[in-house]
Formats: sequence, C-alpha cells, structure tokens
Amino acid sequence: MFPVIEVAKECLHELSQAIRLEWLETNGLGGYASCSIVGANTRRYHGLLIAALNPPRQRMILLAKLSETLWLNGAEYQLDTNLYHPNAVHPEGYRLLESFELSPFPTMRFVIGDATLIKQIIMPHLRNSVIVSYKLHAHVEAMLRVRIFLNARDHHHITRHDGSWLKEADLKFSERCIRVKLRWYAPPLIISFTSGRFIESRDWYYNFRYPIETERGLEDAEDLPTIGYIDARLAQSEPLYITASIGDLNADDAEAIIKGELQRRARLLNTIPCREVQDSVSELAQALSLNRDEQIGTDEIERLSKLLLTRLWLSSDSFIVRRPGSSSSVIAGYHWFSDWGRDAMISLPGLTLITGRYQVARELLTLFGEHMDCGIVPNFFPEDGGAPAYNTIDASLWFAHASYSYLRHTRDIKFVRSFLYERLRHLTQWHIAGTHFGIRVQDDGLLSWRSEGMAITWMDAKVGGTPVTPRQGKPVEVNALWLHCLWLVMRLAEMLGDMPTKRYIGYLHRRATESFHNRFWNGMVGCLYDVISEDAFDPSVRPNQLIALMLPSLKFDERRAHSILQVAIERLLTPIGLRTLAPNEPRYVGRYIGEQVARDAAYHNGTVWAWLLGPMCTGYARYNGRSVAARLTIAKWLCGMLKHLSEAGIGYISEIADGEAPHMPRGCIAQAWSVAEVLRSLIEDVFNIRKPKLWDEDD
Repeated sequence: MFPVIEVAKECLHELSQAIRLEWLETNGLGGYASCSIVGANTRRYHGLLIAALNPPRQRMILLAKLSETLWLNGAEYQLDTNLYHPNAVHPEGYRLLESFELSPFPTMRFVIGDATLIKQIIMPHLRNSVIVSYKLHAHVEAMLRVRIFLNARDHHHITRHDGSWLKEADLKFSERCIRVKLRWYAPPLIISFTSGRFIESRDWYYNFRYPIETERGLEDAEDLPTIGYIDARLAQSEPLYITASIGDLNADDAEAIIKGELQRRARLLNTIPCREVQDSVSELAQALSLNRDEQIGTDEIERLSKLLLTRLWLSSDSFIVRRPGSSSSVIAGYHWFSDWGRDAMISLPGLTLITGRYQVARELLTLFGEHMDCGIVPNFFPEDGGAPAYNTIDASLWFAHASYSYLRHTRDIKFVRSFLYERLRHLTQWHIAGTHFGIRVQDDGLLSWRSEGMAITWMDAKVGGTPVTPRQGKPVEVNALWLHCLWLVMRLAEMLGDMPTKRYIGYLHRRATESFHNRFWNGMVGCLYDVISEDAFDPSVRPNQLIALMLPSLKFDERRAHSILQVAIERLLTPIGLRTLAPNEPRYVGRYIGEQVARDAAYHNGTVWAWLLGPMCTGYARYNGRSVAARLTIAKWLCGMLKHLSEAGIGYISEIADGEAPHMPRGCIAQAWSVAEVLRSLIEDVFNIRKPKLWDEDD
C-alpha cells in the first residue's frame, strides 16, 4: 500500500555519501524528528524529539539521540554512528546496516550473521512524542543497551558543556519509566520502555561534529549530556518500544498507536483519485506506443503515478500544522522555517485543494486573512511567538490567487460572502490608495513599490542589510498577480451584485492589463522584463515571468507565450527546478555554498528552486492546448524528481539546488511549496485532472 523508497547497502557503506541523506518525521504540530540515514547527527537540527512548545513554534530539542549496543552470541556490536571533531568516526555501526527504507516510517535494518535487527522511528500525529521500535529476527536472545542523549535548547542553537546541567537535572525513574527535567526552562520529558531496566549514568560526550553546519559556515560542534542507559533483552517475538514524550504517551500503548498512525496515513492515500490517474496513465502510455518517445517510457509514467504521486501525497501532510485554537497553518520548510504567509498561499492549492483538505484550506485563508494589516497578509509568524511581520508585497496577492483556487475547487459561495470578498476588496482598496513600503498603484494601473533597504518580493535575500535582488519598481510576477486579483474581485463583485465595485475594478483591470502587455515585453530577448520602473527596464532572464503564464485570467499572444517558454527551457530549466537567473547573466552564481554571505548572494541569482516547476509546467500545458504531447513533455521534466526523492530528504523535495550540474540539493531538505507545486502540476498538468472553470478564464 505505501510507496517504498530504499537506500541500498552500497550507499550506506559509503559514509561521505550516506551522511548527506536524511530522514524526517513530523507530528502536525511543527515538531519533528530527523537524522542522517546512518544514525549520525550531521546538523544542529537533528534529533529524535524536537517538540513544538507553542505549536507550531518555539521548537526545542529534548531527545538528541539513542545510541545502541547489541550483545549477541557473546559478542558485542555497536550499532550507532557518530562523527567527532576533528575527523573521527566512532562507533561505525553504519557498517552493519544492510538497508534503509521509508515505508512509510524511517526503517533501518542491521544484519549480524544470521540475525537481523530492525529499528523504526514513528512520530504520532498531534503529539509531541516519538516512538522508537526495535525488532529482533534471530533464533537466539540478545541484549540491547540503549544510551539516552538529551538536550534542552532551541533547535536553531548549539549546546556546549555546562557542568550545572547534569548536576541540577531533576531525574526520577521507576520501573520502565523515566522523568527528567534537564533545565528549568525545559518541559519534563517522560521516557518509557516496554522491557528492561534503566541504569543512571550521568556524563557528557564532547565535540559531536556536524559537517552540514561546516558547509554552511556555522558553528559545527556540539556537546551532549547523557543520563544513563536502558538494558533490555530482545527475543524474536518481543519487540522493544521506547517512547519519549512531553505528554502522557506510554510505551505499553506504542503498538496500538503505531497501528493507528499507519491507518491514518493509509486514509490519506485513499483520497488519491486513483481511477482518474490510471485512466490518464493509460492514455499517455497509448500515445507512447503509437509514437515512441525515447526520452520517456511507460515505466517512467507508471513510476510518476505509483511512486512520486503517492510519496508526495503523504509528504504534503508533513507541512500542515495545528495552531492554538484548532486553526491550521503551513510550515514553510524543515528544519528551520516557521509558518510563512507567501509560502502558505503558494502551497495551498497543492497541499490542501488537490488533496481534498478543503477545511484546512478554509482555515488557512481565515488565519492569514484575519491577520491582514492595511491590505497586507503576514509574511511570517516569528518563531519566538512575537507579532507577525508584514515585509512582503506579494503574499497578499498570492492570498487572492489561493482564494480563487479555493473557490474553483469548492464552489463555497457562503465563505466568499461571509469572509473572502470583504478581505479581497479591502486588499485592493489599500493597494490602490497606498500601503506599507511604498506599495501603490501608479497611473498606468500597475503596482509599484519603493522602500530603501528592503527586499519584499519572494527574492528577499540580504547581505549586510543590503538587498541582493531589491527589484524596486514594478516586478513582473507582482503585477501579473495584481491583474489576477483585480479580475477576481471584479468577477466576485458582479456575482454578489456589488456593481460600483465591479465597474471601478473592471476599469482599473482593463487599464492595467493594457499597460502590462505593452510595457513588460522585451522584444530583444523574446520574453518579459523582470522589473520595470518609470525610467528603467531590468532585462535579467529570471523565472518570475512564468507566473504570468500560469494565471488563467491573463491571456498572452501565443507567439509571445511560446517565446517566453522557449527562453525558460533553454536558460533556466534543470532536472529539479528552475534557475533564478540565466547562466549568461553577469550576476549569475552557480553554486550555493560557503558562509552565509556567499550563500545569500547566490540564493536568487542562479540557485535552482523546485517550486518554480509548477508555474513552468502549467504555463506550458496551457499554451500547448493541454495536449498529450505537452503532458508527456511535462512528465519528462518531473521525472528528475523520482531520483531526487532519495537524494537529500528521503521522500521529500528540497528547497533549492545548485544552478550548475549535478545540481546538488541545498537548503531545507523538505520545502512546502516544492512538494505542493510539483504535486499540483503532476495532478493537473500531467494527469490532466482539473476542476471546471469558474467564469470565462482561459486555461
């Protein structure tokens, strides 16, 4: 039932390669568990329980890792792997790993002679808890020692030895249960286990090395405290469960909880429109049999439907989180992002509408709509629980696009009347009159902004407080989204009988549309300018223009549309996303490596972003009549994601990658809009499963 992604022994035993592959479990609260596939923590964000104390924020690492030693037939086998400064590996448990697989939980299989030990990590939904399962397949009993390493820090930081930690730690234990409060500001951690005994042994282990932090130019060594270890006998029919929780989870309930979590994830897969997908697969396969395409085969089409689709369907659930008051939000990316407005709105169609989570979509629109300030939705909610930040020009316009997508999928006119319409009207009024950061409609009907020292489009990196890609003036995607917003408000006003608004917004929409097509076209290159102002035109070839091709209310001359697409295919397209700047541009940076300054300079100047495949694929399908040939071309582009599922965050799509081959994955190992837009494009643009039009949009 569940898609299986397996990493073979050959890769596991090549340590330099294996430590770059990571697994991730999430709990729907913003908490998570994550590590490299060989058990070595390789970044500061790795741990077995990172709990969200104020969901989905204030995430704290409480259980850093469990280190296992197995005694079998009188011999000792250390199963753990750790990296230490300056360049030591101890122990080397990865040499005993036979396989790692995601099916659906992270599963490690250790083989010692005729015996096999299977370790799984499970995070139950909506609990700040983790379950670690050990199952022995052998004809003899074995003894497993599991040493417990704790932490008590914000997940962004690093712990160094502090003698007071273990001295002051409040540790109580009884039969098969440990209660420990490591620091005064940390919640009590309850650790329980189904068999064995706990032996207290307080100590510090020093200089764990985190090579991914080294690459990022950040502090890369950590000291971890241990409170002791669990000794337990293992037998063929008696698995050992260890649980860690800041709630009431008990190890005796682990088996039932795991069963419930398997059922919950199975229900998610049951919402896939399997019949429609299979009909589409058959249609594409038949087309291939009639006109053989050497670049893609029927087996790859099948893998897109059976592996990429099902895995992303499951992965989409990891980003949807609950906030206090039972509302939903979206974690922008793991490990370090919180809930961001722009990311949530771009992700909303793929995470919630394609997957049928209409209630979640409504809650997201309500959350960000209610926090709107002067027509701007929050850019993000800070990790520390502070006031929302509003430093964005496009998040509100993506809110309008998400509202359109919601209405197209649900036909929920009641929600439009009770909430959405007034928010959208409020949004347009503020943008017309002028709002934060000099955002204001100009005489030509287009939207402009100016605020020195700010970067408020999605290309928002700064170096030393100075924007790397400031894009002040009239950015192309901002104005495409503005036109789409005006069109939506005009249509809703007409539907609801608000004729004064309909007439005024309709007039503004016509004027802005004419200005957009006249002013943004760059005939010298055959695509759109990236930013225009009164006296300047930025001809940089960037992917932002593709958002205009995606929006169904904008209609391009077909010759121009095909020219834009061809430029993007030739200069921007890679197997796992689009470059943010063409390689022949003077500011192009092909590698996202080094310290923060170097990485920020590359972030939007050549670095590949996976989410941009969504607008690219939808624009290509739209301006090629959604033909079978166009859908097969898009399928070829998405085939790169099949390989990527086991290249970084196993089963997820990364935030970014290098602009230069081999396009090494970088940034977050699991990014919401990367998963959402590839999933949406797979359903809508490859399998052609789409909701009917609302009005007369051209898509």
